[in-house]
Amino acid sequence: MQKVIQRTAAARKQAQKKIYRAKRYEALLDRKDTIRQRREFNKSIIGNAKAARQARWEDWSKGPLAPKRDAGPQATTYGTIDGQAMHPPKIPNHLRRKHILFTPGDRVCIMRGRDAGKINEITQVNEDSETVLIKELNMVRPETCVQFYCFGPKQNH
Repeated sequence: MQKVIQRTAAARKQAQKKIYRAKRYEALLDRKDTIRQRREFNKSIIGNAKAARQARWEDWSKGPLAPKRDAGPQATTYGTIDGQAMHPPKIPNHLRRKHILFTPGDRVCIMRGRDAGKINEITQVNEDSETVLIKELNMVRPETCVQFYCFGPKQNH
């Protein structure tokens, strides 16, 4: 009888170890998936910015011979941000903050970045990705975008 009890206890212990390993493996896959989503999101943001810079440079360097970007398949999306870029990936539940201290309508001051020191109000709070959207910040006027790259091709003197 004692051996049966020992075998039952050993089998229960093995089953618990198996469940524990499966949970750890699932958590590892979840972390890897989160990292992959963040990497793809950052890569898409950087790729869009790079393509826009390349297009502005090409428009400036070719002048009137530049390709017409507001026609054809790009007619509806020219100069716009990809919809996916407006929604960063979700943060896993175990890494999220318990309470988000901001609500729409709060006035905030930007501490870092090119908009540092500017004060405006929050228009939207996304609890899944822990991001906020602030009114009239991080915006670029289309007519000034071209001025950033108004230097000509290198000339040998």
